[in-house]
Amino acid sequence: MSPGDDPAARWAVRLARARRAERLLIRLGWLVIAVSAIGIVAEIVAIASGYDDVADGFVVLAGLVLGGILTGAVAFGSGVNVGINAERLEREIARDVTPSGGADPGSRP
Repeated sequence: MSPGDDPAARWAVRLARARRAERLLIRLGWLVIAVSAIGIVAEIVAIASGYDDVADGFVVLAGLVLGGILTGAVAFGSGVNVGINAERLEREIARDVTPSGGADPGSRP
């Protein structure tokens, strides 16, 4: 029997992949938020120094907030969601595993 035939091994691989995706999405979210915050600070400095017009600066700031910060928040939230669902799936699998080590799909109440 190959590892691909074992349902428990397949679920373990899927859970590991979900955990990696969770970490990646959370890190990506923080990275996008940080880069956007740096852009906001840079644009505020450009406005304050007179390099950029105030009206144009507000358009850039609105774009950074809406495009950058919210995108980072969505990526972070998606990572958290993947992690929560992986945890839920892990508990379901642990509850459904029989003493022989195989999954018993008929054991649910």
